[in-house]
Amino acid sequence: EQQAGVFGRAFAMLGVSGAMLWRARRVPCPADPRAARACVRLRRFSAGLWAGALGCTLLGAMFAFVLPQLG
Repeated sequence: EQQAGVFGRAFAMLGVSGAMLWRARRVPCPADPRAARACVRLRRFSAGLWAGALGCTLLGAMFAFVLPQLG
């Protein structure tokens, strides 16, 4: 079926985006205090959003590949 391809692409894209987040973690935020707070808040939000996407993709893969083998 096409499930393996869909989940393979999803995990590949999550890997690419995770690598981009990891590389950007040390990039300095702006000197302006207001912009710096927004920068830090956006980084935390992005990391949380990425973790949520990874969790949802893992859950979907479990339903697509693991649970059918059990039943």
